[in-house]
Formats: sequence, C-alpha cells, structure tokens
Amino acid sequence: MVLPTPLAIQRIQLNHKVTVRNSDDVHRRYKNIMDKDTSIRLKRSGKEILTNFLDMQYYGTISIGSPPQTFQVIFDTGSADFWVPSSMCYSYYCRTHNTFNHSASTTFRQSNDVITLSYLISNVRGMVGQDVVSVGGITVLEQKFSEIFQLSWSGNRKKAKFHAFDGIVGMSYQDLSSIDNSNLFDNMISQESVQQPIFSFYLRRGSAYGGEMIFGGIDESCFKGPVTYIPVIKKAYWQIKLDLVTINSRSGVDNIEICDRDCTAIIDTGTSMMIGPAEQVNRIHQLIQAVNVEELMDSRSEEYHKYKNLDMYAVDCELIDELPEINFRFNGRDFALSPQHYIWKVPHLTRTLCISGFHSYRLKRPTWILGDLFIARYYTIFDKGRHRIGLANVVN
Repeated sequence: MVLPTPLAIQRIQLNHKVTVRNSDDVHRRYKNIMDKDTSIRLKRSGKEILTNFLDMQYYGTISIGSPPQTFQVIFDTGSADFWVPSSMCYSYYCRTHNTFNHSASTTFRQSNDVITLSYLISNVRGMVGQDVVSVGGITVLEQKFSEIFQLSWSGNRKKAKFHAFDGIVGMSYQDLSSIDNSNLFDNMISQESVQQPIFSFYLRRGSAYGGEMIFGGIDESCFKGPVTYIPVIKKAYWQIKLDLVTINSRSGVDNIEICDRDCTAIIDTGTSMMIGPAEQVNRIHQLIQAVNVEELMDSRSEEYHKYKNLDMYAVDCELIDELPEINFRFNGRDFALSPQHYIWKVPHLTRTLCISGFHSYRLKRPTWILGDLFIARYYTIFDKGRHRIGLANVVN
C-alpha cells in the first residue's frame, strides 16, 4: 500500500500465558521440511497466477505453516510488511476471510511484539510471529509476519466485502519495514531459492485472470520490444526519477507539460490508481473535461451518498475515444497511457460510470504513485540486485 505513515512497534507483556515451542524442536521440524522437499534448496523461478478483482485488486495465493494454511494476498511493492488476519480476530472482516491459526502450525514461533501498521487511509494491529511460507513453488523458512487481530475497516461490511484479499505481502525495501525485517523476496535471495534477484509483474484488465508474478525471473512471452531500465533513487519505496509528464494536445500541435522539474514516481502494485500532486491531477481532469462524480447524481439518492467525499472524477463515456494520451517519461522514453488505459468503466445501477484513474493527493514533493492501471500497460521488472526498475510494452 502506498505511503505508510511512520510505523509504530511496541513490545508488550501478553496478558495470557504463551507457550513458545522449544527452539531446537522447531529447527528439527524445519530440517524435516527441507529433507522432504529437496527442490527447496534449488534455485528456480516461481510463477504465481494472479486473480483480478474489478481491475482494482490483483492477488495471489500463499501458504503459511505446517501443515499449510492458505491465503489470498496482494504482493505490494508500496510497503514492506507482511500480514494476514489472525484466528484471534472476531470482526466481520475476519469472519469472512481466511485467518491464521498459529496453534495449528508445528513450525510457528511467536514473539511478544505487538505492531501497528498505518497506511494512507487505514491501519491494522497484530502480533509478530515466524513460520514457513510457500508461494509459486518456492518455500521460505523462518519468515517473519504479523497476525492481525484489529483492522480499522473491519466493522464496515461494505468495505470488508470490497477487500477481496486476505492480507498483504510487502515487497519494498527493508527501510520501510516496521520491524526492520527482511521481506519475503529478500529471504528468497538470502536462502538461495531464486535464480536471479528480480521479480516481475504482468497484469491483465477485463477478466478474472489477472496475470502473473514471477519470483526470480521474467516471462518474455508477456512483453515485446526493449526493456527500459531506470535506477532506484532511494532504497525505501521502488522510487525512480520521472523526467516529465505530458498531455497530448487534441490538435496535435503543442503538448502540455506538467511535472517537469524534480519529479519522481513510485511504482506501486498495492495501489489501483495513479496518484499525483493535486495541481497536476486537477490540470489533467480539466483537460479531459472530468467532473466530480457527485455532480452527476441526485443528492437525495443512495448512490450519491456512496460516492460522496471520495473525490472521484468521471468523463462522458461517449467521448472516451476523443480524450488525449498522457505520457510519463522515464530515462528519456515516453510511456503513454491512452484513455482506454486510464478510464475505468464501472457498471452502476442503470448506467455506466466512466471513472478517471487519476487521483490527487497533497504531497510535500512532486511525487507520483503509479499503480495497477499503469502496470497493466507496461510489464514491470523489479531488479533488487541492480536496484532498478524495468518497463516494457505488454503483449496484448
């Protein structure tokens, strides 16, 4: 998820007695897992098929523990923390999602750390533990994660239903970790489980099949043409230099330039939209003639209250083909988004809303967060070995 606020961790004494399994016994169980599956020790590339929920959430399957317990998670390059709901959580969200029962896992190790993770519009709270985690045919030993027992949106049934995933696996740099812990992919590298220190995403819109994520490699069948690499400028988010944002003029004479100085972009698989500085996003909405969704609805209607204060903008669906391309320039190359790539068609009651994929946020610096709408247009490679991001045209 994008832009976690400063994260808090506190060590507390649990009110109830916790029995922690003998360390030697746990290590023996890990060794048994290794002996049974010799492929764990082989370097490989793991493919995880992703599910697409409304073109807004892309999630895959992981398992935790021995025997394995299965979860649907977002692999989030905008955060570093790993969490799933706990069986000790009794909210509506937890009752309708998969939860982790640490008592059922013979390889689980518990700590006394209780952690609060704060995101842009939500927060979660839980307990830190450690266990075996498997994804895409790759197993990671002694992976730290959090069992969440409190979620800020858990009491809201509409919001809980909209979260199709169970938890989040953070894929950013360790500097963003609230417990200063190596993330799942870093442990794959240190345990020599992957061929290369890279992972990559291919996202698909418009179908339940959401594409794939590759741990330790790339899938050349998913993209065409050259790969443009851009260095990471700070090892926290996957943040790169953004040269320029341009809006193609409808007349084709003069392109309109925005964000032409000191701009950066965070490539974030945990964010659906493209979030930018308010002045620049407002300029884009002005040029594509987008209006606040609230203006299209009767203020007395139920749908008005559903969209009220969401700051979402919509365009006339009949004019989509006439809207301009918007280009993001990285390392001297323009990466264009056509209106088909930055507009969501959302069926709603008796009509279709054509929602802008751009959202404004008042940031201290001219930083863009490019989420799934952008990544669905460009195959994205996250190179942890050379600290760079690669972008290439996806195969249609």
